[in-house]
Amino acid sequence: MEASKLRDDFHRLIDNFSDLKMLEQLYEVISDYQSQKTRIDIFDELTKDQQVRLRMSVKQSQAGKTVSHDEVKRQVRDWLIK
Repeated sequence: MEASKLRDDFHRLIDNFSDLKMLEQLYEVISDYQSQKTRIDIFDELTKDQQVRLRMSVKQSQAGKTVSHDEVKRQVRDWLIK
């Protein structure tokens, strides 16, 4: 089936659907899928070095090796004064 026909059929189904709860659930599933797809696309566009650094940052964060927002603001303020 062509994408345009499938989209048209899908629109017709949605337009004639009266169960609000089901519509909300379908919307959530499609939105989550699109959001996940976007995140994957962005990651794939990073260089290998950027991907490695991002993975390392995630591991550090998961290990609790983080700096609070207030501490970062203090460090930046101190750095700007120098």
